[in-house]
Amino acid sequence: MPYDTEKQDENHYKTMFYLIFRLATGFYVRTEERTANGRTDAVLETQDTVYLFEFKLHGTARDALEQINSKGYMIPYEAGKKRIIKIGAAFDDELRTLKEWVVEG
Repeated sequence: MPYDTEKQDENHYKTMFYLIFRLATGFYVRTEERTANGRTDAVLETQDTVYLFEFKLHGTARDALEQINSKGYMIPYEAGKKRIIKIGAAFDDELRTLKEWVVEG
């Protein structure tokens, strides 16, 4: 997306990921999934795996992963039989790209 077409905040990047997940996969995708302690930025569910995403525009991928863990975003999925993968991602607001990511699970 050209830099001047819309506001480049964290919601912009969440929307881009949602559109990619929704249009390019046949999987169930949710954004801003509410939990007892906050909201997971994105959840992508396949037949056997739940992917939990937390995005940071100002912060690191480790910060994002720590938020998933400290807020317990995985708790609603732990009783099920699906594998849980947690992904923290950070964006570079100057380059407008994905800067780094970490995966746990």
